[in-house]
Amino acid sequence: MAAIALPEDIYLALNSDLAQQVSTNGSEFSVDFQPALSLPSSARNVSVALIQGTFWWTIPNISDCVIQLTARSPSGVQVPLTVSVPRGLYNYKQINTLISNTLLNAGFAKDLITFVENGATSTIDLAFTGPASLLFPLTSCWKQFGYLPDVEYRYVSSTDPVYNTKFISAPAQASFDTIQFLTVGTNLVNKGFQLNGGVYKGVIANVPINASPGYQITALPSVPLDVSTDVFNSAGGLSRGTFTLMDQDGFPVDTNGEAWTLLLRIRYYV
Repeated sequence: MAAIALPEDIYLALNSDLAQQVSTNGSEFSVDFQPALSLPSSARNVSVALIQGTFWWTIPNISDCVIQLTARSPSGVQVPLTVSVPRGLYNYKQINTLISNTLLNAGFAKDLITFVENGATSTIDLAFTGPASLLFPLTSCWKQFGYLPDVEYRYVSSTDPVYNTKFISAPAQASFDTIQFLTVGTNLVNKGFQLNGGVYKGVIANVPINASPGYQITALPSVPLDVSTDVFNSAGGLSRGTFTLMDQDGFPVDTNGEAWTLLLRIRYYV
């Protein structure tokens, strides 16, 4: 009876904080293997799998956005206001807080202008309680809210012959969830999983967003997926490993300065 071949495993514990080189946005890091990472010449059916990974759900969906408001004072004076949204990860309620603070600081009611969720249409609508307007400049975060840029959305008063509604619906659906899931790519494999459009970027795992904003995402697949590779067949082995954190379309994400970790398994048979 022929002997049953058992797998040989090599585990790599990786941390972007301990890497030899890290990209500016933290999405990619490289580590040097000393000595070079090599397998026996008799190794066959080599594969790489993600066993565990940790990532912080702090990837920004808004970058330095500006929203322009105009509120009418009791005397009829139009008061221009600017809401600055620093780069970060937001939902519409957090933007409402910034708008409310701006209005309060200028002496207006905090709920003069608010965004409200419309579950029936999946849009973020505008609600006005008094004469005011809102405008997204072309370079601002209008896409996330589903509004058009450089268009003044306004409500003046119920007695105005033109403006007679307190609610304005967004023309498009909101898109705050710009990242559907994360992907992990590495040069330890030749191609990896295929992304949208038939693109290969060395992807070895898809990571679901299983945490709330500000908390840690943990990847712990119950059945790790082994991705075939032959990059270790070259003479001398592999001296540097590169690891990239991307979105569902294969674009590197901004980790916002937070470290991420990987535990990989290299499996082969002899």
